Amino acid sequence: MFSNFSLFLFLLAGSYSCIRVTPTSHPEAPNIIEASEQADIFYDIWDEDFVKKFKDLPDRGEARKQPYTGHWYPHRHGGTARIFKGKSQSALHKYDRAFPSPEGMSAVAWERRYHSSRASNWTGHCNGFAGASQHRQEPRFEVVRNNVTFTPADIKTLLAEVYLHVRVRTLGGLRCRNVIVENATSGGTSCPGGFRKVMMNNGKVKCIKNPPRRTASQQLSACEDVNAGTFHLALANWVGRREQAIVFDKEAYHQVWNYPLFKYHIEPESRFISKAEALRYTKQRGNYYPFNSAATSFYYTKMRIGYTQVLQNSESDNYPTLKESSETYTYILEIDDFGDIVGGEWIGTSYHTHPDFLWIALEPLKSLTASDAKQVMSGRKLQSYLKGAPRRANPYIDLAMVNDLWAESVGLEPGSMPPPLSLPDRNRAWGEDSRFKLLLDGGTNGSAFLGKDVSLGIILSDEQDRVQVALNNSTIEPTASGNAELSFTLTPRPGINTLHLTFDDDPVEKKIIFYAVL
Repeated sequence: MFSNFSLFLFLLAGSYSCIRVTPTSHPEAPNIIEASEQADIFYDIWDEDFVKKFKDLPDRGEARKQPYTGHWYPHRHGGTARIFKGKSQSALHKYDRAFPSPEGMSAVAWERRYHSSRASNWTGHCNGFAGASQHRQEPRFEVVRNNVTFTPADIKTLLAEVYLHVRVRTLGGLRCRNVIVENATSGGTSCPGGFRKVMMNNGKVKCIKNPPRRTASQQLSACEDVNAGTFHLALANWVGRREQAIVFDKEAYHQVWNYPLFKYHIEPESRFISKAEALRYTKQRGNYYPFNSAATSFYYTKMRIGYTQVLQNSESDNYPTLKESSETYTYILEIDDFGDIVGGEWIGTSYHTHPDFLWIALEPLKSLTASDAKQVMSGRKLQSYLKGAPRRANPYIDLAMVNDLWAESVGLEPGSMPPPLSLPDRNRAWGEDSRFKLLLDGGTNGSAFLGKDVSLGIILSDEQDRVQVALNNSTIEPTASGNAELSFTLTPRPGINTLHLTFDDDPVEKKIIFYAVL
């Protein structure tokens, strides 16, 4: 059922934008692989296993820090150099006055050159706003630097700019590029066959071409976006268990609108249903459920989510600037014999109206000026970097300066930034450790494929070491041992599996996660 498995998430820097989005490592993502791929990053950040068991997941959750509302700084209006109505200058004009560049280049000039495109009426800084809002407390107080006063709105503008270029991790989903917007506005009349009415972010109603239903029942098509099972697991683990906001592209068509998603709850009418009901909801005939052969039970889910909106036409200095919105989605969860969620199907109106993809922002990345880039790179690498300037943050805005402005605006000492959400330097999946090397079916990374014996090899750095091994909390014995090498034959369960290695002279066990796929 599963194919094209990749153990590690594909790391993207600055790709989740209203400009350009490439959030996919699978052209045709199998039902729940994308959820399994969340386990590595979840474990690395939180030091906890990613829970897939349905009964152990909370039916509601809310982020401990509610994201603030901000603007998306459309490129057609000048990006973050936009001067809002009633203002005499933008946040970037103020920044240039307070912190003039020694190179003579201004942040405003750079912004107008690279972030003021007229190619589309929807491109902008929505990902920068969403990433900053996901992590940062809303600015509250004015801050004065070099006789220049920065308002809370100015500081939110600068945060949206520096968070335009961040390290990100996808939590599931694909951007659909094949959905076509009909040229004519529906004008209140019915849309042509194969189209549906959609309220665009500019307030206009358009006719959107529906994506085709999948051609292969056990694989997602290129336009099917995040799997419903992945969506449920992501919210229940990140928002429910860890009280952490995530970011989602709300629109299931070619435009990208990123918003911070910070709460959810399962509506009371959600319930376990029979296979016959699941077939009816998914519009299937006969008695065979074609989407997921591992599914043995089904759960009708109606979920309501809450997210913070963007300010469309103006930026307010009022604190707090909360503009909350909600959406309700319906889907079938597919659950296996172990009680794990192994997939899902969007149903009803949610089949065509559900999120494109989910992601989290990690730490902001430093953008280099052209002169700085020339000092560290040359040739094609330099040309590629310069060509990619529109996808990065304005290099004439210093991240440390913005951090200090933000810290003072929320009542912290400048320089006392809380650490960003980030991945540790270590690799906690497969590979080499100071005391051992792991081989799963002969490889140092990858996955186990069910339907045959799975071999695990452990090569100890010191042959005097003694280690006990447990699979999913059950002790396993080696089938062969010699010198510093141990061999095991495993019978993993489908999905996430956990190995625990305990050395006789070390009370701290080593925990390693791998996946077994059909």
